[in-house]
Amino acid sequence: MRPDLICDSDSARNKLAEEFLAALLANYEEHGRAAIERVCQEDPVAYIRIIASLVSKQPQLDQNPPDELSADEIVQRIRAFQALIEELHPQDRGISSGPA
Repeated sequence: MRPDLICDSDSARNKLAEEFLAALLANYEEHGRAAIERVCQEDPVAYIRIIASLVSKQPQLDQNPPDELSADEIVQRIRAFQALIEELHPQDRGISSGPA
């Protein structure tokens, strides 16, 4: 691919990302937590995918990458995440097959 096309492609991708994030922020400011809670209740799979996509794209937020965590720390994180899911989606409490 030509270098000038790569630059244009990156520029277009960045502009699209900026505009999308601006629209997302505007939507959040209008609908806020109610929209998040509705997605969690109506489509928990989509909710988890959203979280996963945001977390995987923000590695700087994680002070301890998974390969640096002990088994106990990984279990603690799983339990914390499971508790959050149960708090937001109480009707599914206890159906996980994860660690107890």
